[in-house]
Amino acid sequence: MKSLLFLPFSLCMVLVTEAQTNLVPNGSFEEFTSCPWTTGQVDSCIGWHNVLNTPDYFSICSPYPVSIPINFVGSQSSFHENSYMGLLTYVWSSFVSIP
Repeated sequence: MKSLLFLPFSLCMVLVTEAQTNLVPNGSFEEFTSCPWTTGQVDSCIGWHNVLNTPDYFSICSPYPVSIPINFVGSQSSFHENSYMGLLTYVWSSFVSIP
């Protein structure tokens, strides 16, 4: 009997629920106010803001340090169209002196 009540209830819930909206504004990073010309210019991407000069905004319309596909980190094509974000989480330096 419980399973007979569960079936109509679940069908009603499917009809009432709606598709989820995307909570990430400009998730593909394609909307921008100007092309970035150096690192740390996340603010030129609409809906995004930088914190302590990271992450970096890379675009196909930008010059070398933040260009696509060749940039200061290496070579990477964008997944969607013309832009992506990237950040360095760790940088190893051989110039660190150990006391």
